Amino acid sequence: MKVSTMTGMAAALLTVMSVSSTDVRASEPCMHSTNEILAPQLISLISRVQRNVAREVRGYRTSTGAFFEYVSGDRFPFANAVKAPDGTLWSERLRLSSQDVRYRNGGTVKDGIVTQSESIADAVGTCARLDCQLPTKNDYEKLKIYFDLDANGLLTEQGKKDYQKVFPDMEEKLFWSSSIYHPDGGNQGRAYIFNGSNGAIERRYRDIKLSVRCLRQN
Repeated sequence: MKVSTMTGMAAALLTVMSVSSTDVRASEPCMHSTNEILAPQLISLISRVQRNVAREVRGYRTSTGAFFEYVSGDRFPFANAVKAPDGTLWSERLRLSSQDVRYRNGGTVKDGIVTQSESIADAVGTCARLDCQLPTKNDYEKLKIYFDLDANGLLTEQGKKDYQKVFPDMEEKLFWSSSIYHPDGGNQGRAYIFNGSNGAIERRYRDIKLSVRCLRQN
């Protein structure tokens, strides 16, 4: 469901319509016709409508009622991004010249989170260079609640349709999170991932290459 709004248009129309011929004659010389007098007001109306169109909010509303706003590159360092209902900005899948680029999940771990990496081959380091962060496992869990889920926390068929509308580059891709999986508190060789096919949170070894999307907390 695409949603568009143009606030102020109705008010502008009412303003012009409320100008009566009596008001015009009282403020303007009699040699001017009504059309000539209204012309500046009509021009002003057109200008206001154009400004409202420029501010038009484009986005998509899921079956759960959550609205995702499409965000242009002048507000986020990506050509295509979306703003979640909680204000978090999510990037498109990272690519290079329209080609999918995959990254390892290397870097320094602190409190169960990969926090820093100087390598452009690592997911965390790449997002940091874009003044963004690699999503955590919890970030992906929060994102999922805006879509229809089954009893196991996976996307239903409707949930998948909505996901594909909001994130058309998400399907059949595995995305790194910055959250480390270490059940014994020691081994830090695996990290959580997000499965774009069904919304599952899974685990993979950090040295393999997977897709990446970044986020920025608003």
